[in-house]
Amino acid sequence: MTTKFNNSITRGFAAVGEPHVAVCLLPGTEIAFDENVECEPSFGLGILPNKKIGQRLARFRQINMDNAVTHHDALEFPDGHVVARSERETNLHG
Repeated sequence: MTTKFNNSITRGFAAVGEPHVAVCLLPGTEIAFDENVECEPSFGLGILPNKKIGQRLARFRQINMDNAVTHHDALEFPDGHVVARSERETNLHG
C-alpha cells in the first residue's frame, strides 16, 4: 500500500496493516497491486481525474541517475510505461 508519513511531505510504500512503517524497495523488486493502478495528479487538488495505468504489476526501478537533484524512484509497468516518483507524488492507488 502507499501512504503519507506523519510529519513529512514524503509518500511511499508501507506494509499492509502498518501504514506508519516505510518499506524500502531494491531496484528490480516486483510489486503486485490488488487493483489496477491509478495515480493522483501531483497538484490537482482533487480537481483533475486520476491517471489510469490499467496494470496490477510493476517493477521498482531508479531513473535519471545522472541527475543528482531529481527523484530517482519510479515504477515500470509490463507495457513499458514508467511512472516517476514526481508523477505519483500525491498518491498511488491499487
